[in-house]
Amino acid sequence: MDRNQRPRRRPAPSIGRNEGWLWTTTPRVPRSPPRSSSRPLCPRLRPPYGIGILAVALALLGPIAGAGVTPARFAQVGSAPAASTAPVAGGAPIAQDTFAGRTVSGSWGAASDGQSWALRSGSGASFSVGASGGVMAGTASSSPNYLTLGSGSATNVEAVAEFSTGDAAADDQRIILRFQDAGDFYAAGIASPNNAAELDILKVSGGSLTSLASAPFTATANTQFWVRAQVVASGTSAVLSLRAWADGTTEPTTWQVTHTDTAPLPGGGVGLDGYDGGAGWTVANFSAGDLSGTPSPPPPTPTPTATNTPTNTPTSTATNTPTVTPTAT
Repeated sequence: MDRNQRPRRRPAPSIGRNEGWLWTTTPRVPRSPPRSSSRPLCPRLRPPYGIGILAVALALLGPIAGAGVTPARFAQVGSAPAASTAPVAGGAPIAQDTFAGRTVSGSWGAASDGQSWALRSGSGASFSVGASGGVMAGTASSSPNYLTLGSGSATNVEAVAEFSTGDAAADDQRIILRFQDAGDFYAAGIASPNNAAELDILKVSGGSLTSLASAPFTATANTQFWVRAQVVASGTSAVLSLRAWADGTTEPTTWQVTHTDTAPLPGGGVGLDGYDGGAGWTVANFSAGDLSGTPSPPPPTPTPTATNTPTNTPTSTATNTPTVTPTAT
């Protein structure tokens, strides 16, 4: 047999160990599946393994999303931004109106809570409801208008309203608290009694109006402002508080105007007091709540009075002393 035809002996593979794995010195070329094969090019990602890897990735991204960070790749496309929450009055709700979804002329009609607005003083022709909210359109010769919402009555009460004025130097927009009738109530809000915007608290008692407190305030025409007012009993007095801020800004944490009334009005209804110099103003939100669940400052603790307590005085008791009798010796 020709030596060229002899079968060649293959060298035996060298077997060694590398970190616990067997390896050979014989080169091995990995076989790629044909392109026409239905096998996935990345078999390790085929189900169920691909699903497992995706679950691990989502689990790792969970803490990031929980911290308020949304990865750009997983941001929802076309999702609507979260709606901001409108300020509302504290306490148990007794009246609320968003002025949405209705068109009314000659009044403000039925509020979103189902209760009706009632005109207590003024002209109904000045009032309407449209897309911008409840509208008051008067003239420089108009008289003040008082409206109440619902029949609820409260002593400790808070109300919030969102106003916009066409002329900050000629309009009044106040919240009414403890309303008894057109001649007895409190009113607090943004007004312009001296042709300049200010925050003020008024008291109408027996038909006479008294300004209790006021402070300068910068208001811009056709800009939404929020007003929060409350009255809370404190002993035999009543504490009235007021603050205001522009829509889109942070509500102040302290009251801007306060007053203690030592001859307070009794509990009553809620509503709005308004005057328009001719440019018109609107209210887009109104809410009121009964704060009776919130405790008023407690009265001072009385000082204890000292009381005389009888004490037993020991009485001396006579004792018989034996007498020594001498004896004769």
